[in-house]
Amino acid sequence: RLPGAEALGRLLAPQKVRGRWRKPEVSAKRAAKLRKEALREGREWPSERERKPLKEVVFKGAAKAAERKAAREASIAEKMEIMPQMIADFREKTRALRRGEGLSVVDRLLYTPKQLRQRQKQK
Repeated sequence: RLPGAEALGRLLAPQKVRGRWRKPEVSAKRAAKLRKEALREGREWPSERERKPLKEVVFKGAAKAAERKAAREASIAEKMEIMPQMIADFREKTRALRRGEGLSVVDRLLYTPKQLRQRQKQK
C-alpha cells in the first residue's frame, strides 16, 4: 500500500532535524522497488521526476575516418591491380641473382657463394 504523495515525498527525502541531516526513512533501493510495483499495477507514482531527453552522440572524427577509409580502400585496389606484375618482377630478379647474372666470370670463379650474394646485393 502506498502512502499519499505528500507523505511519500517526506519519506523519500532526507530531512534536516535540529541542524543535522537525517537519512530518508525509505531507502532509494526500497523506493525503486515500490515505484516498480506501483507502475506494474498500473498506478501512478506520485513523485515521478521528469527525465531529460538523451543527447545525440556525434562523433567528430567520423566523417574524416570514413574519408580516410575510402581513400585507403582505393589505394589498396590500385596496388592489387599491379600486384601480379610486381610478383613477376621480384621472382625474375631473384632468379637472376641465383643464376649469377650481372657478375663477371672471374668474380664467379674467385668469390665464395656468400661473397657472390653480397656483391649482387650491392648492385
